[in-house]
Amino acid sequence: LLPETGAEQALVVAERIRTAVEKFVDDPKCTVSIGIATNNVKLSVDGLLALADEAMYRAKHNGRNRVETA
Repeated sequence: LLPETGAEQALVVAERIRTAVEKFVDDPKCTVSIGIATNNVKLSVDGLLALADEAMYRAKHNGRNRVETA
């Protein structure tokens, strides 16, 4: 969770996390798939988490080790 953070800045943070894991984990090889959702329409917490979850699964489906936005 990144309160008071827009989609562009969240993407920067997510890519930084993804890259750090990719660089520093040697064995076993580990990657990160991240889903980003922003609360522009004042969703409930459950609604926001559902959007982020959908984006994460889209990242996994599209090749893993990537970031997707809702």
